[in-house]
Amino acid sequence: MSQTQSSVGATVAFIDLAGFSAIADVYGDAAAIDVLEIFESMVREALAGYEPPIKWIGDEAMLSFPEPELAIQALGTLLQACREEPRLPLTRSALNHGPVIRRAGDLFGSTVNIAARLLRLRPPVNCLRLNPLPTPLPPKASRCGISERWRCGR
Repeated sequence: MSQTQSSVGATVAFIDLAGFSAIADVYGDAAAIDVLEIFESMVREALAGYEPPIKWIGDEAMLSFPEPELAIQALGTLLQACREEPRLPLTRSALNHGPVIRRAGDLFGSTVNIAARLLRLRPPVNCLRLNPLPTPLPPKASRCGISERWRCGR
C-alpha cells in the first residue's frame, strides 16, 4: 500500500434523494437543482462537528464516521430534518461498518461496496445496515428509521 492510502475501520453511510430524476423530468432541471441545493445544505448542517461528506454522487452523499454510534447520531439528525422539509422527496440511506482503504480523499473496499448496494435495496425513508450496530440503539435511531430488525436478506 502506498503512502497516499491507508487501511482503517470506518462506518460508511450513503444517503440519497428518492425520485430525484422524476423531479427533473416533471419540473425541469432548474427545479431539481433547487431541491439538490436544499438537500446539500441540510447534509452540511447535520454533519457540523463531523467529517464532511467524502463525496457527492449526483443527489447522493457518501459519508464516513469512525464509529457506528456517530453515524447513527448524524443520520438520525439528518433523516429527521429531511422528513420535516416539505420541499424534499423521501430519502433512503444505508450504512455498513468495517475496513476501508482511504485514498486521495476517497474510500474504497467491500465495506463501501456493500453500503452502496444496501442503499439500492432500501425503500425510501428507512435505513438498512448489514453489520450489527450498538445494542440497544440510541433513542434517536428508532425515530430516524434505523431498525433493530433490519438485516441483509430479511
